[in-house]
Amino acid sequence: MDNNHETEEEMKERLKKEILEEMKQETKETNDSNEVRSYGAPKETSKVHFNGNEVSPTPLQEINHTPKEVTNNEETSSNTPKKGGTSMVLIIVCGIIVLIAILLFPTISKKISEFRNSQKKPTATIEEPEEKEYEKITIDSAIVQKLKYPVMHNDRTNKNTYYSKDKLTIGNFSNNDILYNALLDMPDVFILKYNGKYSGKFCGSTANKVSIEGRYFKLRIENLYTRNAKYSLTNFSVPTNSTNTKYVGTWKYDAKSDTFVYYGNCGKVATSNIEYYDIKVPYEASSSEKNVEIYVDNHVAFAIVNRSTKAYILYKNADYTEEITRGTLTTTNYQQELTNVVKALGKDKTKAYRYTFTIEDCAYQDYCFLSGEYKK
Repeated sequence: MDNNHETEEEMKERLKKEILEEMKQETKETNDSNEVRSYGAPKETSKVHFNGNEVSPTPLQEINHTPKEVTNNEETSSNTPKKGGTSMVLIIVCGIIVLIAILLFPTISKKISEFRNSQKKPTATIEEPEEKEYEKITIDSAIVQKLKYPVMHNDRTNKNTYYSKDKLTIGNFSNNDILYNALLDMPDVFILKYNGKYSGKFCGSTANKVSIEGRYFKLRIENLYTRNAKYSLTNFSVPTNSTNTKYVGTWKYDAKSDTFVYYGNCGKVATSNIEYYDIKVPYEASSSEKNVEIYVDNHVAFAIVNRSTKAYILYKNADYTEEITRGTLTTTNYQQELTNVVKALGKDKTKAYRYTFTIEDCAYQDYCFLSGEYKK
């Protein structure tokens, strides 16, 4: 009968027969094979339900313990080693690996160490810097020749001089004299033409209408007397008989523009035949460790000069009481001629005065004046 027209009962009967035939055929193949053996408890065979009834395995299947069907999972399971055997194999393999690792450890450790060392960047050898050799300071050293001494006696028409103090620092200078010394050390490039207005009378030529920025005064002062110098930017004056600068007279400070403006010499020019001079002659120089400080020893003397007669009297002290010698000048350069006289006298006739200069806290890394004092 055509399968498409068989009844449900017929279909069930046909499937039952096919299954039984298949099971018989499998049983026969199993009995003919000597290579297949089964161990352990028999597996439960597939159960097919027909009309709600289970189909029980045949007696032959129960004897041979051969399943009706073998699924893919069952095939895989039959080819997989048992758990007990696998564990034993793994233990043996691990033991062998550990033994090999123990035997080869010294060699492996050495290779690893060599590799790490090869990867490290070479460490630069830290060498102690060679100690700098410092020049031995003498009176002929170039550094000594460039030292800038403060003007100790800025007005030759009176006896007042800073040499009258046993010991001197920048704190002993007047604010006017600090600014005056800064002006004497001012490069011409900082002195600019002035076209502004004056708050008073200007006394001088058109060529002398000049000004200087206040910041340049600061730099000169800090380079002459260190950054620790105490001073104020205010009006100051230059003695009318000063031969160190042509800008004698009054300088006024404009705080708004931070500028010093030159007003010229509007005061009455004092006329006097008597002038006072400080004379110093350097004769020896030395220094502290690493030349941080430089010491310059000088012969000092003090002179009174009559400009009318060119007669002079030389004194040992700033009070003009201990006369050394007297004579008559033969040139118009009184300062230089009197210096030559002191040189010829020698140190036994004069006092020794030491100037100290320092390299620390100077604006331009030059040596700055630190102090002055008489040697004992």
